[in-house]
Order: sequence, then C-alpha cells, then structure tokens
Amino acid sequence: MNITSLKTLTGLTLADLAAKLDEELPPDAYKAVPGGADLTDIDPNHMNRILNEVFGLCGLGWGYHYDPASIDLRNGEKRIFATVGNLNFWYTLTDETGPHRFEIQATGGNDNSVAQYAMKGAITNAIGNAASKIGFQESVYLGKRDHRTVAKRKLVPPPAKPSTPAASSNGNGNGNGASPAPATPADDDPGSHVIHVGAAKGKTLREVSIEKVVYFADPTRYARADENAKALALAAERYAASAEFTAKKVKAN
Repeated sequence: MNITSLKTLTGLTLADLAAKLDEELPPDAYKAVPGGADLTDIDPNHMNRILNEVFGLCGLGWGYHYDPASIDLRNGEKRIFATVGNLNFWYTLTDETGPHRFEIQATGGNDNSVAQYAMKGAITNAIGNAASKIGFQESVYLGKRDHRTVAKRKLVPPPAKPSTPAASSNGNGNGNGASPAPATPADDDPGSHVIHVGAAKGKTLREVSIEKVVYFADPTRYARADENAKALALAAERYAASAEFTAKKVKAN
C-alpha cells in the first residue's frame, strides 16, 4: 500500500479529503446542545451527505457494523437510555494495488422516550464519534467553529463590476480604437462556471445536481479566504437565480 497515492472512491486525495471533511456546513447544520454549556451539535443528515460525497455511497465507500449484543437499553423514569458498546465504522481508500478498507471502533449513546429512537440515536452518535476521528468537522471539536460563530458570520459583498468604458469616436467603445475585451463565460453564463474544489471538481454548475447548486450558493461561503470557494459561491448564487435553473427545478418536480 502506497500511502502517498491513496484516494477515496470519488477521487479525493488525502489532503482533499481532510479539507472536505472539515469544510463549513450550511448554518442550519449547527445547533446548540440543550443544556450543553454552549456546546454545538452537528446535524447527522449533513454528516451522511458529506460521507457519501467524499467516500461514495454508504455500503460501497463507507459503512458500519455493530454487535447487537453490545446494545444496552435501560429504562429511566421518563426516558429510555441506549448505548452501543461496539460499532465499527469503515471506509475505503484505493491506490495502484487496489482498494483498502480501514476501520475505526467507536461507542455511542442516546436517550429518548421511544426505545427504537433511543437505539437509532445511539448508533448515529457512535458513527459521529468515529467520523470525528478522521477529521469530520474538526474545527468544531477544536473550538474554532460553533453554532454562534456560523450564525453571526458576516457576508462579504461580491466585488463590484468595472464600469463600462466610454465609447470612442470609432464606435468600438474602449477609446483607443480596439474592441473591448469580451466578458468571461461565468459573467454571461454562470452555469458554465467550472468547479475547482471537492468531489465535483472539473464539472460546471450546469452539470451538477440541483442540491449541489443550492449548497454551493450558500452565502456563508463568501466569508472564506479561499478565492475558488468565493468565486464558486458567487457564480452558484447567480445561476440559482437564473430562469434556466428555475426551469430545471420545475422539471425535476
């Protein structure tokens, strides 16, 4: 096994994988833990989405298995407490020699008034504990990101477009006799913007799913230092507001 050439089934290098796992999620993914002394909870639905994006579909690029005998259910006065004592989270990486499976052992717990929901929550909690070991939302666990900082993040306004040059006497419009430079395709057609980050790298906004466009158009991405992320967010926002994208959503429904 050559660790320097390992990639996920979706083609991400280890460096790209680490960046994607810690990428800031939409604001609604972060919630305050009730009575948790300002702790932040991460919506597990977003965790599943990210794991599918970086590793491939659950059961193919990642998954988990547990010993049913390790699940313990206990009745409280009004709640049922569930714990999973032995869950194995696995994911697949590949190199020139073929696929390799890696496993992480984890435990989890949860409580609910309904036994099946308590058990489901305990399993989800164990998966989240395992995913955190490979860097999922590492910034949250390091205290660099939480539900408050994400909610308060200020938007960085899009850059102002340069003013149109005055027309010259020759009618070419740039004052020196030469034709003005054409606008970039992304200016005239945001759907043609090429994605330079993540699993959709190399595709245009027009080629990815409706959900992807909405995700990329998340305005909190403006606050990032990465210029590619800013440009992508701006183009996705313009494309999401276009008549073409509206028609695409209507057709999908």
